[in-house]
Amino acid sequence: MDRPLSILHACRQFFNLTGAEIYLYELAREQVRLGHQVAVCSPILGGEMVPRIEACGVLVFDPQTVRAWKPDIIHVHTARVLSPDLFPEAPRVATLHDAEDTLEPGPVRRWIVVRPELMILVPDSRWIPNGFDLARFYPMPLPAGDPPHDL
Repeated sequence: MDRPLSILHACRQFFNLTGAEIYLYELAREQVRLGHQVAVCSPILGGEMVPRIEACGVLVFDPQTVRAWKPDIIHVHTARVLSPDLFPEAPRVATLHDAEDTLEPGPVRRWIVVRPELMILVPDSRWIPNGFDLARFYPMPLPAGDPPHDL
């Protein structure tokens, strides 16, 4: 890495430990560990997510207060959070987490999809599989006396 980057993540809500929020949280946490300055911007903030991510060294903004920050790059996780006119000099990458999410308008340079079937919506996208935390998600043991069945 030549120099640390200022990375801004934008999402529709950053409140509960679910879906795109977990993805964003884990990615931002790793970026801080690598030495980057990272921020999250969302119009809906609170719940368990804000104290968790602030404890990792990530800054948290709403769409009005983020204007004082100057990102080198923007990672959009859900559409219509940031105006395309905000930070026009910063390149944008967007992750499409869900087929029901609308595509982000504006100057997105690269698209990421988390499931291969989403590539139909954005043909030039890159598929990066959704990872999961083995400490949180693990196979449950079968109930006693219930042998596995072939389907």
